[in-house]
Amino acid sequence: MDRRTNDIQRIQSAVGSRKQESEDLRRLIGERISAARRRARLSQGELAERIGTHNWTVSRYETGRMFPHLTLLRRMSTALDVSTDYLLGLDRRPRRAAMTKTSRRTGPHRPTLGRSPGSCPKREAEKHAS
Repeated sequence: MDRRTNDIQRIQSAVGSRKQESEDLRRLIGERISAARRRARLSQGELAERIGTHNWTVSRYETGRMFPHLTLLRRMSTALDVSTDYLLGLDRRPRRAAMTKTSRRTGPHRPTLGRSPGSCPKREAEKHAS
C-alpha cells in the first residue's frame, strides 16, 4: 500500500508539472501575440480577419486559453511581421530576420552555372531561333 501510494504521488507530481509547463507556454505565447499585435497597431478583429479566424479565437490565444494551430501561427507571424520563433518564445527579437530570395532550382546547394536564376536554356534557344 505504501509503495503504491508513493507511485501515485510521483505520477500526479509529474502530470502537475507538465500541466504547469503547458500553462506557462500558453501564457508566454499569448503575451507575445498580444504585444506583437499592439505593436502592429491592429485590433483583435483586424488580426483575426488577416489570418482567417474569429476575434474570439485571437482573444483566447492572447489570454492563454488556447494554443494556436501551426498554420494560424505562421499566418500570425506574417501578419504581425515577427518570426514564429519569437511567438513561441524561442527568440527575444520580435522582428523577422531578412530573408534572401532564391529559386528552388538555384538554391544555395545548386549553382547557377553562369545563367541567371530565371533563365531556361530551351527557352533561350527558342528566342534566338525565331
